Amino acid sequence: RAFNMELYTSEREDKKGFRETRNAYYSFRKSTQHLYDLIFHLIESNTTENQLRSITDLLSRQWEVSTENLNYYFNEKEKREESMVQILGDSGGDQLLSFLQQHYHNERTLDFLIQLQFPMRAHCQVLNVLARKAQENEKIVKFVRELSKPCVLSENAIRTMIRFHEHWHTLDILESLFFETMDVTQPYLDEEAQIREPIIDDFSPVSFDSENLDMAQASQIFLAQSAEIKLESRILSIGSIKYKLDHLKDHLKEMVSKCLATLKAQSVFDNKYLELLNQLNDLEGERRNLNTKLRQVGSEDKATPIGIHHNIAIMNFQLNLLRRMIRGIDINESLNLHRLVAGSAIVKVLHPEDSKLFDQIISYSKSLDSKIEEILRERKLRSFELIPLREQQKQLASSPDISVLEPPPMPDTSPPAQNALPAPVITIQPTSWLVLSSNRVWRNAGVKLSDNAFFRSGRFSVIRATRSSSEHKSSSVPVSI
Repeated sequence: RAFNMELYTSEREDKKGFRETRNAYYSFRKSTQHLYDLIFHLIESNTTENQLRSITDLLSRQWEVSTENLNYYFNEKEKREESMVQILGDSGGDQLLSFLQQHYHNERTLDFLIQLQFPMRAHCQVLNVLARKAQENEKIVKFVRELSKPCVLSENAIRTMIRFHEHWHTLDILESLFFETMDVTQPYLDEEAQIREPIIDDFSPVSFDSENLDMAQASQIFLAQSAEIKLESRILSIGSIKYKLDHLKDHLKEMVSKCLATLKAQSVFDNKYLELLNQLNDLEGERRNLNTKLRQVGSEDKATPIGIHHNIAIMNFQLNLLRRMIRGIDINESLNLHRLVAGSAIVKVLHPEDSKLFDQIISYSKSLDSKIEEILRERKLRSFELIPLREQQKQLASSPDISVLEPPPMPDTSPPAQNALPAPVITIQPTSWLVLSSNRVWRNAGVKLSDNAFFRSGRFSVIRATRSSSEHKSSSVPVSI
């Protein structure tokens, strides 16, 4: 094979850039940790009010810069995703190279975004310390209140969580930390909650693929999930959300009907969630099969790995879309449950004797309990099955004789005779809302892509659908980074 100097130089420069980027990421994270360690020690010392003001201003600037940077790069990433969907939706086009360039660009962007979220995590840890110290120091309260306004903290935090939909490890960490911070700062918010005069449609079921996401409303609902329901002077309060009830007393039947429909929608969420999880598992299995094929390719075959890597890139993109849809269902289910809880509480206040709705809720609750018990039993059984397998794994790991390990099966054809894989067509049975329409632009009036990209991209299906008979299926220092 002729030596390709241009390819060699390009690969060398790429590896050099990779090392430099990793070093820059490490320096950035260490600098962030040192900064917030310093802020933490300043808070723990006997600081004056002027010093607290300076610390608060610094934290505000850091949070603002972090959210602006994240939003900018997320916007750029999502623009490329729109283009990638259109490319894969155009079955007659030959733009695989353009897709791959944007896909690898997005992978590098996501790696960069993962680094940019560390200052937000450190900020929340320091804010948690401030909120707890405010219980003993009155002069800290106003600074905590300033840093934890919904338009500053909760709305940006929820938006950031949503946009990390495809990186579940980061999302789980952010979700736990952000909600803890919002919970500990909630008592210091002095914003007067607006009393709502709800209409019947406010309690209608939320569609599992709804794209209508209001960040301010979503943050209130998430904070209200663990809040106590109170009734004072005919005002029903769920966290910071307050409902005026009097004008609904003449619409009791409609309220019950809406609540029953909302309760029925819960089963739809359950079914769709399970359906998408099954699709995700199937696609991850195909992705692992590609890795196996890649390992089986002979060292002299230079063409086949290229085709396999192209398949892997497209499949990774599809996996990210499925993860996004699953998170979208999570969010919509939370909104639907809030409507069910609020509507049921209003019915209970207006007509305590009505039993139809509450009988249905009790029945649904019992069915959930049964499912939980079944899952626990199965989990226990699987745990027992794992014990001998783990012992076998230990024995194999400590065995000095590697001949007991079977080599992977060799391909039927010799490596030089293998051909590059064709452009992948992955056949799955998606639901009708997964079917891609390549000439459709998903933009809702008044709602930006950056606000609800995870819902809209639920329709960014590049999975080739097959038609079924009826439908498409488709430390001493607490700041640690």
